[in-house]
Amino acid sequence: MLEYPDTSNMTQDPYDIAYEWGWSNSELHDLVYLCYKTPNLAENARRYYQSEEFQAVVAILSDLGKKPEAGVHVLDFGCGNGIASYALSLRGYTVTGVDSSLGEIAGLNAARKIQNLDNSNFSLIHSTGENLDFSDESFDVVWIREALHHIKHLDEFLLEIRRVLKPNGILCCLRDVVIWNEYQRQFFFETHPFHPITQDEGCYYLEEYVNAFKRVGLLIEKLSILMIQSSIHIPIQLILRLFLTSIRQGQV
Repeated sequence: MLEYPDTSNMTQDPYDIAYEWGWSNSELHDLVYLCYKTPNLAENARRYYQSEEFQAVVAILSDLGKKPEAGVHVLDFGCGNGIASYALSLRGYTVTGVDSSLGEIAGLNAARKIQNLDNSNFSLIHSTGENLDFSDESFDVVWIREALHHIKHLDEFLLEIRRVLKPNGILCCLRDVVIWNEYQRQFFFETHPFHPITQDEGCYYLEEYVNAFKRVGLLIEKLSILMIQSSIHIPIQLILRLFLTSIRQGQV
């Protein structure tokens, strides 16, 4: 049984509390490492840059006409500690990272510490809520990693994404939680180690994601469902995540 910290009087960012606690807990240490949320911010970023996931997604974007170059503008929504902003900018994209958290481990203040790491160069903006403070048709790519399942109103948010995408722009969603029945929803919330601290997790059925994309006129280019073995709790469970890349703006 995990012993949670008392957060009733804490003013620290809840994600920082969660990951600091997890990093110090032997049961969760490896999970925090795999989430790229350790206190070693530079190592997190460099490790993500070298990951198979990142290399594979950049290859997909390149195949769809969004090769890494300064003329391709990427919005990293929910950028957290900046690992994707760092990686994308290092590959050659022009990147703007946006997050609501100002955390020192999992939020914008962490991202600011790696803003020029290894000659990377990306912009950071603090923004709360699900509205995007950008002009219409501002970005060639919107990158959302482990964040879409946190969104409370999918249709309204995806309309905002479509608004800021340029014609033929691409939405790239990675590693979002998929459920297939209500038991899985209950299990997800009951066993997620950080949800009692952050109170910010979410999950959707696959058809809820797909139908929301269709309703706002986003065409799915590639969809993969990955079964990921997770050590969130013992015994080990399998978690399904949506690996949804390259949703192109268009008409349905």
